[in-house]
Amino acid sequence: HFYKRGMAIVADEKMTEEEVKTEAISDLEWRVKALEIKSKEMSKLEEELKLFRHTQRENNWPTLPEFLPIKPCFYQNISMDIPAHGQKWVRRLYYIWIFNWVVLIANLLGGTLILGIDDGTTFGLSILYCILFIPLSYICWFRPAYNAFRNNSLINYILFFITFSFQFCFSVLMAIGIPNTGSSGVVIAMLTFRKRKAGTGDYFFGTIILLITLGFSLAAAMQLFIIIKVHKFYRRSNSNAKVKESSSKESMEV
Repeated sequence: HFYKRGMAIVADEKMTEEEVKTEAISDLEWRVKALEIKSKEMSKLEEELKLFRHTQRENNWPTLPEFLPIKPCFYQNISMDIPAHGQKWVRRLYYIWIFNWVVLIANLLGGTLILGIDDGTTFGLSILYCILFIPLSYICWFRPAYNAFRNNSLINYILFFITFSFQFCFSVLMAIGIPNTGSSGVVIAMLTFRKRKAGTGDYFFGTIILLITLGFSLAAAMQLFIIIKVHKFYRRSNSNAKVKESSSKESMEV
């Protein structure tokens, strides 16, 4: 009789332990499901916030006087659109774009100074470069970079790396200064020094062209630096995203 009673007590204890384990597992499953629901709600809210930011805003770049019939074409707000860890690089890219058009305008000045040395090819092409490349550089590589940092978009990163590499090659060619290419580079400066005439002051013009060459060289160096740094930033951000994704999957499996 006592044996049967003891076995019944042991059986009741086992049943109690199993019930506790079952309740713990069900509680854990409920918590996991609740976390999944919350994460879905948070991602939905983030998407709605992005949509609101993209739709409920007016273009503010370039800044133009109100009386002009032309209105700004883009919305640019680095502090609002770009995550904190990427704002530094987007600002540097914007400063490089400003420096780029300053050097292009300086190249136009160089083409004006050597009108008496060449047949006007440098002057004409420098005007074309200013008209085309100042807006196109903003559209073709700064905006893709802006969108890449804002949305972590692979396509925009690829587009930026391609177009910005062309920009780097263009700056290198402009610094070299091959004749009849529209550049006021080092070769054009040497030709200006060689073709000088007594009392005409071509040494002064050559020195100015050398300064323009220095501007293109600095632009090329900064562009190469940015390509390397942004590529490292992209790889690091992707690796961090993969680590977070794997850790979240592991926590879900547990």
